[in-house]
Parts: sequence; C-alpha cells; structure tokens
Amino acid sequence: MNTVRIPEILLPAEGVDMQKWAVNACDQYTSDENYWKQVAEITCGTPSAYNLIFPEIYLNDKPEQRIAQINKTMREYLSGGVRRGRRPRPRSRTRRNGRTALRRKKQRHSHNRLQCCRRRG
Repeated sequence: MNTVRIPEILLPAEGVDMQKWAVNACDQYTSDENYWKQVAEITCGTPSAYNLIFPEIYLNDKPEQRIAQINKTMREYLSGGVRRGRRPRPRSRTRRNGRTALRRKKQRHSHNRLQCCRRRG
C-alpha cells in the first residue's frame, strides 16, 4: 500500500525581513549582472533567498565554490533558526466524506432508475 506523506513547509522565521528574504529571479533578470549586484548589496548580511539560488549570470564564475556556499547556507538556515516548519492542514474528513456521500447518492440514484425501468418493462 502506498502512503501519502504530507511534507513540512519551510518558511522564514518570525523576525526575518521579508523584503530582503524574497528575491525575484525571473528570466527578465537572470542575465542582468547589475540587478544581481543590487540584490547582493540589499541582502548583504541578512537571511535571504538570494543566498540559496544560483543566478544564471554566474554559471561560469567558480560554480563549485558557489554551490558549496549555497549548500552551507542551506544547512545554516535549517539549523540556525532562520526557518520555521509548518505542516499543511490535512483535508477535513467532512470534505472527504462529503465526496463519498455524493458518490453513494449517485450510485443509489442510478440503482433506483434501474429498478424503476425494470418495473415498467
């Protein structure tokens, strides 16, 4: 039997500056070196998603070193109180039972129509 496991969602901890945490990394900016320099200046010394991503502009600039730093930062964020875990709320039984009840109602309706047709014939 397969088991569905609900993951833990990692969010920045209370007190993390969300304006410095969030980073826009869309195609419009990935190859704009000035954009990434500004992001680095703004987020310098603070927890930020910038420290967890690898901008396209830096692919040829010591990638092994950058990847090692990203991995180190991930471990620091996980162990250093930069994040808080949160589990999503499981679906309520009412909703699941509501679907089951609707399915049963449709089955009963089909069964009743079949019985009605048999009586007529």
